[in-house]
Amino acid sequence: MLVVIRAKGSYLLELLILGTIMIKLRHLLLASACLSTPLISQAYELIGPTWPSGDVTFHTSVSGSSPSGVSWNTAMQEAANKWASSVNGLQVSFDNSSAHPCAGILPEYPEDGNKNSFGFFNKACNEDFGENVIAVTFSWNIGSNYTESDIVFNTAENWNVYDGNQRSSLDFRRVAVHEFGHLIGLDHESSNSAIMAPLIGNIYNPTSDDLNGARSMYDASSSSGGSSSSSGGSTSSSGGSTSSSSTSSSGGSTSSSSSSSSGGGSSSSGSSSSGGGSSSSGSSSSSGSSSGGNSLPPLRMTIEEPSNGQLVSGVTNIRGWAIATTGITRVELLIDGRLISRIPYGSARGDVANAYPQYPQADDSGYSMIINWGLLTPGSHTVTARSYDNAGNIESSSATVTVQSFDNAFVRNPEDVVIRGGAVVNGRTITLGDVRVDGVAYEVILNWSTATQKWDIQQIRRQ
Repeated sequence: MLVVIRAKGSYLLELLILGTIMIKLRHLLLASACLSTPLISQAYELIGPTWPSGDVTFHTSVSGSSPSGVSWNTAMQEAANKWASSVNGLQVSFDNSSAHPCAGILPEYPEDGNKNSFGFFNKACNEDFGENVIAVTFSWNIGSNYTESDIVFNTAENWNVYDGNQRSSLDFRRVAVHEFGHLIGLDHESSNSAIMAPLIGNIYNPTSDDLNGARSMYDASSSSGGSSSSSGGSTSSSGGSTSSSSTSSSGGSTSSSSSSSSGGGSSSSGSSSSGGGSSSSGSSSSSGSSSGGNSLPPLRMTIEEPSNGQLVSGVTNIRGWAIATTGITRVELLIDGRLISRIPYGSARGDVANAYPQYPQADDSGYSMIINWGLLTPGSHTVTARSYDNAGNIESSSATVTVQSFDNAFVRNPEDVVIRGGAVVNGRTITLGDVRVDGVAYEVILNWSTATQKWDIQQIRRQ
């Protein structure tokens, strides 16, 4: 994804990768970092998944040309070929038949068979672009294999095609080069000068570091052995449908952005703790090894919310904590075994530090993000938080939940919700017999929850 920060004359890029959970779940996470000078010879970052056999078919069916006379389709093809022409094992072909980047996300554009495409729109599919956002890349994968990637560019921006230093207009081609780097599996690189750097600047071609990263994934003769990694070409990801996010910007200045969600997507947020204590729910598992004869577990974690067996609906938190003797590198969210996103980690948890003073940074061990349960199909789902430490240990904690939802995952207008029937009270249960949401009638049953200290939705049944 690209974000423009006009006040500082710099451009912030961001990648958005999604997982597939029965439907396409939207996750938006923004962050930023500043461009730095080269420190090491090989510091590329990999997201994890790759394209099977290195084959990518990309649909270029956008009409029109840039002010410089270069067509948008030509510029996109040139951007993709900057990678393919320099990376053995990566083959990119182009198809000019029609495809829509938001197919499967917007109801008016049904699934199109996993076609990879791009386009210019005034929205990032089902959401507003958000402040300063100029482009978004969506990617889906199953396990370690990408299945689809699409790029959406913001029509509110002044686009052109050119090489050389940045101008007042945005160079579509260099932005496309960066986004296509994400499409093939590269994450942001903040140590070396690179097209994949967090800050977009005067670089408009992949650098040797960028190409080394791509070769490590697709070139069997590469010294990196084609392994996929998420940091410096070394750590691998596995399992389910992968999702992650990253940003980059330019001009040598650092800017920050908060994550936000509109229209029913899931977004990251700060961690919070209820009840003042730490608790464990669901199941947990771990892999890796402890060091020497030390009886202290190298990695501990738990998911506190949702709790095992909980009925969930609407927009709520997923939260918990994770600690390790060597420090936590990341925490991930999986739903039904499919990797959805990294969960923001590092919020204050004094209660965990008090309980486990032997672990470094336990006082900042919380993780949390917001999720809209309405984007999942009603019924049972397994929610898993998975943590990694610096020694390579992995541990997960899971909870099984039951999703209750209305047909519309996010009701924007409060006037579209009307209670027309009376309420039947039975002890701690309230039954609302005729609740209209977007004109559809539902029976809604509320039940008092001691854990959440509120009336929770126990059942939503369409009448």
